[in-house]
Amino acid sequence: MYEVDAKCASWSHTIHGRGKRKAVVRVGCYVVEHMSTGKFIVACSKNVAEEVDITIQKLLEGTTKNRAFNRLCHTCPDLTLYEYETKTLTEARKLEAVIRKTVMPKYLLLN
Repeated sequence: MYEVDAKCASWSHTIHGRGKRKAVVRVGCYVVEHMSTGKFIVACSKNVAEEVDITIQKLLEGTTKNRAFNRLCHTCPDLTLYEYETKTLTEARKLEAVIRKTVMPKYLLLN
């Protein structure tokens, strides 16, 4: 998938329910992975926990800007979430860049 040397909090959101967050991540980077295909989106935010919740809701409604990810989630809404906490937004952007650079194979990254 991708290679990073950073600790993350991971949890899942499936048709059977939502996993429990181990920690509430504020500033950082996050990955939303489609369980069935391994395809994912990556982004950074000043409030990761809130942004991830909004993204999940939009994916379930099919209203994100990423049509390919909307279609995947319409077929199978099971997701794994990875939240990486950083001290600053600049660090989060650097981590996002590392994730984007190390994705293998490249087609897994949808944004």
